[in-house]
This record gives sequence, C-alpha cells and structure tokens, in this order.
Amino acid sequence: MDIATKRSPRAVPPAYTPSLVFTHGKHYRDQTFCTISDGCYHIRSIPEMRRMRILQSSEWQFLVEYNGEILSVSVGFVGQHVRVYKLDQSKMRWVGVTSLGDKVLFLSHIASILVPAGLKGKENTIYFPRFHGKDNVFYSLSSGNYHCFGSKHSRQDWIDTSGNLESTWIQCKK
Repeated sequence: MDIATKRSPRAVPPAYTPSLVFTHGKHYRDQTFCTISDGCYHIRSIPEMRRMRILQSSEWQFLVEYNGEILSVSVGFVGQHVRVYKLDQSKMRWVGVTSLGDKVLFLSHIASILVPAGLKGKENTIYFPRFHGKDNVFYSLSSGNYHCFGSKHSRQDWIDTSGNLESTWIQCKK
C-alpha cells in the first residue's frame, strides 16, 4: 500500500469497530477480527497490545483491511480530529498515517473499504454516509477539512450535516 506514515508509538486504536467481527481472545490472549470479502472469511490475530485512548473525545472508530494491511480510523466529536493509523505488523505497533496516497476510504459501521480513487482529485479522502443538504460529505486528509461532492461547502467538522452510520457501501465490479 502506498501511504505516507508518521511514527506514533503510543497510539493504539480503539478495540470496538462494528464494521468487523472483532473479539478479545480468551484462549491465546490475542485480539482477533474477521473480514468477509470475495465470498471468503479472512481471520487475523493481533497479539495483545497496551490500550490507551487516541483521542479524549473519540466518538467513532473503524477498522479496514486492504491487501493485508490493517488501518484504524478514529473520528472525534461532531467529526473533529480525524486520525488514521496503520498496523506495523513486524513490530505490532500502530503508526500514524498522514496520507492515503491515491486511495479513498469509505467508512460506515456496517462496511468500510479502502479502494483506488478512480477520479483524479478525489484521492486521499475519507467518505462518510453523511450529507450537507443533498451533497455527500467527505474528509480530505490533505486539507484537514470536510467538503461536499457537488458544492464548494467546506468546514472542519460535520456539525451542519445529517447522516446514518448504519449505512453500507457497495463496490461494483468493472
């Protein structure tokens, strides 16, 4: 995965992410999660890691797997403080991500996916099932602001938006 990272040895993403089946193992003292893609179950174990809060006001957390890489996204109160972390599997440490490169994240509590952007100018963004009027809201890691697909509206939080995190994303095959 072509992403820019910034080491953050103290950062550990939250354990609860409904978009994945995620359990704290009793038998092997590990954390296990399962993703379902291409009709197959993919089960991963992560050794026990010391837990601490990333953000004091963290409201939503998401886990995403892409080509064997594991990302965690934490979103603060009213959409403030969006943080992305990647699991460094060789050291079993979470590393802060400053760029998704040419990728786009689609997040909800039902399904979250990371995909190639496809449209020039839309890379390095995170989409949420939120709307400002009729326009879909996305977060740009480059600008640190929320923007609307279809308008010039921009701000640092999603306070004037509506949405439903219990929505899902559907990826069509070409």
